[in-house]
Amino acid sequence: MNGQALFTSLHFALIEGQRRIFGIDQEAGEWHLHPYDAPNEHQPLPEGLEPKPLLRFLAWVEGLLLKHNLL
Repeated sequence: MNGQALFTSLHFALIEGQRRIFGIDQEAGEWHLHPYDAPNEHQPLPEGLEPKPLLRFLAWVEGLLLKHNLL
């Protein structure tokens, strides 16, 4: 590895039709949010989704589905 850090990315998205309507990503160790009302924006999410990113993302999605009557 020559002392270089290896960064990974993690991308979660809620898709409607063929477009993202909400998302949370981790890139280079930094989390950001694509909010439901402006999914093309990037808003810092310093608390991230650790320690269980998938479960925490699904909890956000559940809240959005209920709040916006998407079920």
